Amino acid sequence: MNVVLTIDWSIIPTHTIDVGNLRKPYDICTIMKDKGIEKYLYRITYKGIVLKYGISADNSKNHGDRLYRQISHASGWGVLQNQGSSGRDFRGVEEALLEEYGIVLDLKDLSIKLWDVTNHPFQTIDPFKEIEAMESELVDNHIAATGRKPLGNIEHKKFASKSPGIPAVLYNGLFQET
Repeated sequence: MNVVLTIDWSIIPTHTIDVGNLRKPYDICTIMKDKGIEKYLYRITYKGIVLKYGISADNSKNHGDRLYRQISHASGWGVLQNQGSSGRDFRGVEEALLEEYGIVLDLKDLSIKLWDVTNHPFQTIDPFKEIEAMESELVDNHIAATGRKPLGNIEHKKFASKSPGIPAVLYNGLFQET
């Protein structure tokens, strides 16, 4: 028996980070640590153009590490730009923005919306699958509204968003305390 997932977006706290107000890319981690955000979805936009949806529900020692690795690869950071391989795919997003819209990305117009699901009342025994389903819904809604995937979600695959796992209530009912 699987649960049919219904996402109530109205109960999920959101936050916005204006990248242009950051002094360095790692400030993202500091902001997210200060807010206690460990599990999240994010949307990166540039002047109203959705560049990418993403998620993180890992146990990284740095809050916001996944998002930081993406944003730190943006070319506008100069000497602070991340040269590592993890998150490098964001450079491809910049290239696609230039190719498709003729726009060179400027950090001052880059914005991040966060959905904080750290304390979300997950319906199944696998919160990560639910978070994947949430991301899938965001991307699917974008496609429905615009007719195309965001530039950074080229590999988007539909997850089993309507049936992401075993209901926690059912699972917990299998075990009794003695």
